Amino acid sequence: MKVAFDPQIFVLQRHGGVSRYFVELHKSLVQNELINSQIIAPIHFNAYLRDLPGHNGIYIPKSTDFLNFNELIRSINFKLSERIFNTQQPDVLHETFYGDRASWQGSYRTITTIHDLTRERLNVDSRKIERKARAVARADGIISVSKNTTTDLFEFYEVPESKVRTIYVGVSDFFRVRNEETKALVQQEVPFLLFVGHRGGYKNWRALIKAISSSSFLKNNFKLFCFGGNPFSAEEKNLLHELELVNQVHFFQGDDKLLRSIYQNAVCMVYPSLYEGFGSPVIEAMASGCPVFTSNSSALVESGGHAAEYFSPESVDSIIATLEKGLSSENSLNAMAEKGLVHSQNFTWEKTARETLDFYMEFES
Repeated sequence: MKVAFDPQIFVLQRHGGVSRYFVELHKSLVQNELINSQIIAPIHFNAYLRDLPGHNGIYIPKSTDFLNFNELIRSINFKLSERIFNTQQPDVLHETFYGDRASWQGSYRTITTIHDLTRERLNVDSRKIERKARAVARADGIISVSKNTTTDLFEFYEVPESKVRTIYVGVSDFFRVRNEETKALVQQEVPFLLFVGHRGGYKNWRALIKAISSSSFLKNNFKLFCFGGNPFSAEEKNLLHELELVNQVHFFQGDDKLLRSIYQNAVCMVYPSLYEGFGSPVIEAMASGCPVFTSNSSALVESGGHAAEYFSPESVDSIIATLEKGLSSENSLNAMAEKGLVHSQNFTWEKTARETLDFYMEFES
């Protein structure tokens, strides 16, 4: 069976959970002799694809909207990809994002993956919701990354259950590696908590900041490292100044080596999101031996299982109480780390790829 992944996400995302998902899925699929898997992205901005052995696409290290450059690259990429699809003639086209139309007009089965229903749930960005609706409508098969996301999918879209398969996201063994290098990348005398990802809106970063500022225990004993997303905005800097946290909250960005080092050196990760389709950082942290405190909402209860500690993300008092209790006991943190390591073994890319291949096979003519 020939499977091809289209270029959509790789000209939209330099780093991020969606592009990582497809690169890791492809890396596991190519290990199976039953399948010929290819990522078709002649030109791209994606760092994970850049580092993928054997991929010959042209990597552009900087993207910019100046003079409509990004849109021009997407257009060129689309036309180049069509030529490759016409030559390769894949049996399955796995779309990597939600476009207005398919990346190729041919005889094949279309698969799409639904990572979350955040926009639908929050009723924002109607244009992107329309695109997703078109992608869902033309898909022969739909992969959902959690049971919660599957439930949301049926709530917002009229999709036959027979077209949908729930397949959990994996976590790379890379995060399980512990060596001297991971210790050397982060040198911090004061213990630190960790927040991963974008900080805006439903990610609920401001509730965590308010919790830290309102708790003398948290404020006096820990710093907060924020990894990923954009550097602090002027509004965020003003909030940190107002709450007297300027010297305690720090921004980091970098590659997976730095992220792994921060996971492995943090006291814990705090993930206060109001909604997630799955919550990959939860599993990454656990695989790295980092205890996780997270929201008792959406798919985070699925990803965290019995290994995480939960709070109500809409209550600053709940965040404070849960963190103060959990961080007051070293034995409790060690037990959480051990449970997290065991729990993370349930989420591997080999398992994700095996279940995905089984789903592909259902559409084999």
